[in-house]
Amino acid sequence: MWRDHDPSVASVALPCHPFHAARRRRLRMPDALFLPFHQRHLLGALVRRELAARHRASLLGALWFWIAPLLALGVYAFVFGGVLATRLPGQASPGWAGFALVLFSGLALATFFNEVLGRAPGSVLAHPGYVKKVVFPLHLLACVDASAALVTLGASLALVVAAAAATGGLAITSLALPLVVAPLVPMTLGLAWAVAALGVYLRDLSAMVPPALTALVFLAPVMYPRESVPEAARQWMVLNPLTVPVEQLRRVLFLGEWPDLHALGIYAVASLVVYFWGFAVFRRLMKGFADVL
Repeated sequence: MWRDHDPSVASVALPCHPFHAARRRRLRMPDALFLPFHQRHLLGALVRRELAARHRASLLGALWFWIAPLLALGVYAFVFGGVLATRLPGQASPGWAGFALVLFSGLALATFFNEVLGRAPGSVLAHPGYVKKVVFPLHLLACVDASAALVTLGASLALVVAAAAATGGLAITSLALPLVVAPLVPMTLGLAWAVAALGVYLRDLSAMVPPALTALVFLAPVMYPRESVPEAARQWMVLNPLTVPVEQLRRVLFLGEWPDLHALGIYAVASLVVYFWGFAVFRRLMKGFADVL
């Protein structure tokens, strides 16, 4: 983990874009849409530092970004493909290529979502020096976590696509994969901003968020299709931020169907609303961070 007392971090932050004077002027709502772009140099430096720190003492280093999901995929293939021979309704491919890839791809999205939000309650608390001692764009902390998690997500989905292609199950509709995954990013980042800001004032969030995230995974159609849920509860599952991305991912990768643009469009609009809402919450509560810490 990169630490707030590391002088090299401060040296990277200060000469960056004029956004480094964020605490001298009020962040505006239109700024939220371009935050990662305006701060791309600082963001890139912190993401590289974060990724390097995760496997710094390991023998294989960055190879673990590929080995870990590959091992997980192998376990799912053996259990759900070889032992249980589970198959997604409507999918023709049996065996390990039938359900193991489906489950793994859904869990990859859930892992991205859980990793970013799981770190959010303590993201500001872990760096009090950024709040009180140096001028630092605090909203960038959630962006760093999201960017690092995107690297893992990208490696996992690349393995899914490669495995699907190797088994002859990759359709032309897989080209829509980026369109399906993209709306999940602002949704996750907006929620992370809100949770990170609230976590400064409500320390119990660090204990409350993990079980809530686990519940969201089990209440989303990650390990089962939504059609298997009773009709009365099925319509409410769309409120889960993981439901639409997981279902649309299955459509384009495994069912050979183009994404439902109506459902995806509504989700994209909701994602942007949550993104700006989370930024507004963080901007408002950020004023009192120094007093609390």
